[in-house]
This record gives sequence, structure tokens and C-alpha cells, in this order.
Amino acid sequence: SLRLLLASLSVEEIPADVDAQYAVGAIHMLQSFDLLVQHEAEALCSTLNALPPLESPMLQALLGTFAELPGHTGNSGTPAHLQASAARVLSRLLVGMPSDRYAMYCATLNIVPWFVLLLARRDSADCSRAGAKALQLIFESEGRAAEEGRALVGERLHALIRDSADAEDVLPLLRHDELDAILSRLSPFIGSQAKHWAERKEKEKEESDDGDVDAESERFSDGDFDLDARSNANDESV
Repeated sequence: SLRLLLASLSVEEIPADVDAQYAVGAIHMLQSFDLLVQHEAEALCSTLNALPPLESPMLQALLGTFAELPGHTGNSGTPAHLQASAARVLSRLLVGMPSDRYAMYCATLNIVPWFVLLLARRDSADCSRAGAKALQLIFESEGRAAEEGRALVGERLHALIRDSADAEDVLPLLRHDELDAILSRLSPFIGSQAKHWAERKEKEKEESDDGDVDAESERFSDGDFDLDARSNANDESV
């Protein structure tokens, strides 16, 4: 299979046409309800992520599948179960990395705020469940990312998620006031990302005057995120 072939190649042997579009294709496979297809898709994502040229594009493509701001329609056409699957795969890939690369990607891609936003989704139990599971892996790894997540979700939820045998058991225990507090702490991050997305949309509109722009492909391959944004969670009060 393609996955086994790619896994057997050295960096020098990777074909030049193996690019970010492979990451997009692997993620599209995740939307299947066939468990065998999903398993193969997850394995392919892992294989692609292990290839140095595709490590960052793979992670950004997964994040781009579920990164959604409250009231923003950026992922309105993406099925919730696909967003949840992408989040689960992303969290597993991250925690399986060497600690330095894990910390680097958590910081540069603002991983923790996006997972917390996923937990706070009120329109999809699948997404909220995936956010809880991802955060549980983050909390188990400790370090700066774990502390950032703890500050964003609050002490009670942090303890519940960290100590639960299954993170999805936390969902019935979520309180509306806690979700409101999470969104309040995340307001600087949400505002920064919303501004960045608006600027990106305006840029794409200008570029479309000179030719067609494949916005979705560009979003996945370039990472349609404000990589300089930080949540400043520790400075926010509920």
C-alpha cells in the first residue's frame, strides 16, 4: 500500500510530488464511517507525519479541519465527526513526538487553545468529546502546554479531565458557567484569530482578481492560523 511504501523510504528517496496534498487526502479518508478505512487513514496520517517534509503540513492540515471560532463559518461544511477524528489523530501524533518538537508545535500552532475551544463546542457532542480526550493527553504529558490548558479550563475541569478513566465521562459534568468562563479566557485568542482570518479572506479576494485561488488547499498547506497569537490565559480572570 501507499502507506507501507512511504514508510520504507528514506528522506532522500521521498518523491518530489509527495506534498501537502497527501495530507489533505489522508484527512478526507477520516470522514468514512468504515472502521477499517478510518484505521488506515489514521495510520497514513502517522506515516506522512513521520516524513520530515510533511510533518508540519500534516499537523497544520489536521488542525485546519477542526479549528473553528465561535460564530465563524470557516468549517461549517466539514462534518462534525471528521473534525472530531482529526482532533483525535492530531493529539496522538503530538504526544508521540519528542518533547522538544511537541512543545514547539504546541506553541507555534496554538494547539491548546484550539483543543479547549473544541471542548467548549455546544453544537457537537463528538467535537466536545474529542476535545476532552485531546486535553487529557495534554494534561498527562505535563509541561507548559498542560499548564496552559489548566489555566484555560479551570481547576475543577482540569482535575476531572486529567483523572477520569475515560475523558468523555466528563461531558455530562460540564456546566454552562464553566463553558462561558472558558470562552471569556479565550477572548483575546479568539479576537486575534478572527482578525487574522478576516485579513486572509480579504487577501484571497484580492488575489482572485488575478486568477483562481484554491482557498481550501492553501488553508491546509499554509496553515490558516495566526501563529503569533497567544491566549494570555494566565493573565485573564473568569
